[in-house]
Amino acid sequence: MTIKECESENGLLLFDYMGPFMRHLLPVITAGNNETEMVINAPLQGSRENFAPFIYEKDGIEHLYAFGYNLIDTSYLKPLQTGQVISERGRQNKVFSLTGGSNLNIDISNGVRVIVFDSDLKQKYDSASGQKINETCDGFILFVNEGSMDVSVEVRPK
Repeated sequence: MTIKECESENGLLLFDYMGPFMRHLLPVITAGNNETEMVINAPLQGSRENFAPFIYEKDGIEHLYAFGYNLIDTSYLKPLQTGQVISERGRQNKVFSLTGGSNLNIDISNGVRVIVFDSDLKQKYDSASGQKINETCDGFILFVNEGSMDVSVEVRPK
């Protein structure tokens, strides 16, 4: 996501987000330190774009809520480590950073999908392909779940 400030109009911001299926553009004006307000009343895609973006802090990390997503800077992501990736509720996806050159062994349970992206956010692996994940790259790993999730992960140096 890119946030551009319009130089000719004080307080006007343009949120530019390239989603998995389409590009989203949302012009807003600032409304205090952490909030924005809509500036146009245009047709939107469902309810997720009916909310003006806002910033909030949780556990010392600044989050941006925009386009139906809670976003954080990738520097706050914890690295994937050997252990369990757990979510007691569905749709509580987990994201971790990855360092290239490690071997992964992931016991992917039903209802869980694992996707790996490189540091440029290009998809490198998707468990839906049926293939096994091998060596990691510098980037990110996403655990997507419909129901509760308890996934065993082993990270081994090459």
